[in-house]
Amino acid sequence: MNKATPAFTCLACGETFTRKPGTRGPAPKHCSKACKAASRKAREEANGIRERNKAKQRARAQAEAKRATPGKQPQKPCPYCGALMDNLRRKQCGADACQRARAAERMRSWQQQYKEQHGHWQTRPYDKSDKARKQASVRRHRRRALEAQAFVEDFTPESIYERDSWTCHLCGQGIGKTTKAPDPGAPSIDHIVPLSRGGKHERSNVAAAHFGCNARKGNRIASVQVVAAN
Repeated sequence: MNKATPAFTCLACGETFTRKPGTRGPAPKHCSKACKAASRKAREEANGIRERNKAKQRARAQAEAKRATPGKQPQKPCPYCGALMDNLRRKQCGADACQRARAAERMRSWQQQYKEQHGHWQTRPYDKSDKARKQASVRRHRRRALEAQAFVEDFTPESIYERDSWTCHLCGQGIGKTTKAPDPGAPSIDHIVPLSRGGKHERSNVAAAHFGCNARKGNRIASVQVVAAN
């Protein structure tokens, strides 16, 4: 006895249809490929999928149009060297000097925020007395000089500060006697010709300088005055 062929109702057009002879699987929901596509379109429109896909297509087309017209993209200059940058999110152009300037700016900003929050510059606590710190400073300078195979002369930082009247030789402004590093206005000893460039650790090659001015100078030979430390 032959079984009756089951009938199905199309979800798109509502017409009744039967399965093709010899086919198996789950019950079909649409009578044709056109009805299946129409049902899928209606479902995507109801869920907002088609609108999102269209928005993505428009965005891709606009991006391709911008790439196809060189020189039309928005650019902004590097705040340190002035070079034009295509990436508007970048803080600097990527050059070595600009990266160092950006890092120094971030460190100064962090130090300033720390001082505003705590009322003083961020410092590492010392357990030693002032006399022990001075002696350690003398030994540290001697060791650096010996490592660089430079001539060494015995003197204390205070003797250089008094000789230079507590005035920074880089910016020409006064140095605070009670200020301590890492405050940019703290006193420090600067080698006019750096030890790394063959300079000597002697009185004629050292001068008083602000901690900030000395740090900005680095191991360069200063030919012009730098901006005063704040």
